[in-house]
Amino acid sequence: LAQLFSPENYGIATIFAMIMAIAEMTSQIGMHHLIVQDDAGDKPTFQASIQGFHMLRVSLTAVLMFMLAAPLANFMGVPEVDWAFQFLAIPRLLNAFTHFDFYRVQRRMSFKPIMQVQTMTSVAGLIVVFPLAWWYGDYRVMLYSILVQEFCRTSLTHIVAERRYRLAFDLQLLQRAVSFGWPLMINSTLLFFAYNGEKILVGRELGVQTLALFAMAFTLTSTPSLIQLRVLESFFLPELSACKKYPAAFNPLAYAVIQATMTSGLVTIATTNLVFIPLVSIVLGEEWIAMIPYLYWLSLTQALRDAKAISLVSIARDQTRADMFANLPRFLALPIFWWAAHSGVGVTGLIQISLVSEL
Repeated sequence: LAQLFSPENYGIATIFAMIMAIAEMTSQIGMHHLIVQDDAGDKPTFQASIQGFHMLRVSLTAVLMFMLAAPLANFMGVPEVDWAFQFLAIPRLLNAFTHFDFYRVQRRMSFKPIMQVQTMTSVAGLIVVFPLAWWYGDYRVMLYSILVQEFCRTSLTHIVAERRYRLAFDLQLLQRAVSFGWPLMINSTLLFFAYNGEKILVGRELGVQTLALFAMAFTLTSTPSLIQLRVLESFFLPELSACKKYPAAFNPLAYAVIQATMTSGLVTIATTNLVFIPLVSIVLGEEWIAMIPYLYWLSLTQALRDAKAISLVSIARDQTRADMFANLPRFLALPIFWWAAHSGVGVTGLIQISLVSEL
C-alpha cells in the first residue's frame, strides 16, 4: 500500500487500521486465552458459552463503531470519510461469529488450524490489494481489504473446526470470564491509547503525511515482534497452563519464557537495523526515507515491549493484572506526548518520550 499510494492516502488508510484496533483492544477480555488456560476449556458447553459471550460483546462494539464514526472522523481531521468509518462496523460484526475451535485445539499443542486461519486470511487480504488498487487507487483499498480479511478469517474458523458451531449463554461462566478478563480489557484499552493513541496524536498535530511515515516505521518495527510473540504465546501458554500446579515443571518453563522474550527484543532490533532500514529506500522510494531515524528509536522501544511478554507466566496462573500495570506508564505519558507534539517537538523526540515511558 505504501508503494502504491502517496503518503497522504496511506495515512488515511492507517487511520482505518487504527479504528479496527480500537474496536479490538477496548473490548478484548482474553477469551482466546481463557479457553486454553481454563481446566474446563475443552468442554463443549464451555466453548459454546465463550462463543455466545464473544458474539454479544463484539456485536455491541460494532454498533458503537457505527455510532461514533462521525465524531472520530472529525477528531482526526478527515470528516469527508466518515462513511468509511461507519463501513468498518461491517467487518467487526463478521468477527462476532468467530468459531473458537482453532483456539481450543491449542490445548493439545495443535497449531495447524490457527496457522491456516492466520496465513490464508493474510494472503487473501494481500491478493485483493492489487485489483482494488487498479480499480480505486486510493485509501478505499485498505477499507475493502479489511472487509475481505475479516470475511475470510471468520469463514476459515468454521471450516477448520472439529465441532459444530454452538452459542450458549451461561451467567456463571460470564462472571468467570469477566473476572478473568477485566484486567486484560483494561490492559487492551491502555495498549490502544499507548500505541494507537500516539499515532492519532501525531496525525492530529503533525498532519496525515507525517502520520504515514510514523505509522510505516511503527509497522516495520512491530512486525518481527508480532510474529515472534504470537509464536511464543501459542507455544508456551498451553505448556504453562498444563503444569501450573506443579512448580518443579512450571518454574523452568517460566525462566524459558523470560529468556525467549528478551531474545525476541534483540531479534527485533537486529531485523530493523540490518534488514528494514536498508530496504526502505530501495522498496518504498525517496518519499519514505525521512522515516529512517524513527526506525532506530522505535526498534529499541519495541524491544522493551517484547520483554514485557513475560506476563504469559502470570496469565497461565490466572493472574491477569501484570500487563495492565506494566502498560500504565506508557498510558500516563500520553499527555506529555500530546503536549510535546503540540509544542512542535519532532517525531524522533516523541518516540524518545515513548521509549522512556516503556522503560
